[in-house]
Amino acid sequence: VGFRGEFWVAQAAGTYFVAVLQTLNPETGDGIRSIGGWGEIYYKLNDCTTCYVGYGIDDPRNQDVGFLTVDPNDPGQRTYNDVAWATVTWDVTDFFQLGFEVSHRQTHYVNPLSGSEGMVYHFSSSLMY
Repeated sequence: VGFRGEFWVAQAAGTYFVAVLQTLNPETGDGIRSIGGWGEIYYKLNDCTTCYVGYGIDDPRNQDVGFLTVDPNDPGQRTYNDVAWATVTWDVTDFFQLGFEVSHRQTHYVNPLSGSEGMVYHFSSSLMY
């Protein structure tokens, strides 16, 4: 059993995967401030199988973001993003691993009529030598 996570407070750090990958307000050129983090609990069921459950949030300061274009259909920059996930990995051998993840993601934009959310299903395989 274990826990891992990260917490941040940052400005103009989109290249470090903070502020929902946004660094500057396109209207003003000012750096976007953001607060967020993620945490995950994992449990090793046996020598080969591990389960993970986690949650992450990234919340740029709303007054720091703007619109990308003058198009009235522009949703604007992202003002909020979160994700919750559950993952199972199976070490088939010492060199081969399979994994499956289910996650729910949600994003809000400057334009309150825009937004997106959905379920994502990932399958992975890793060959390590």
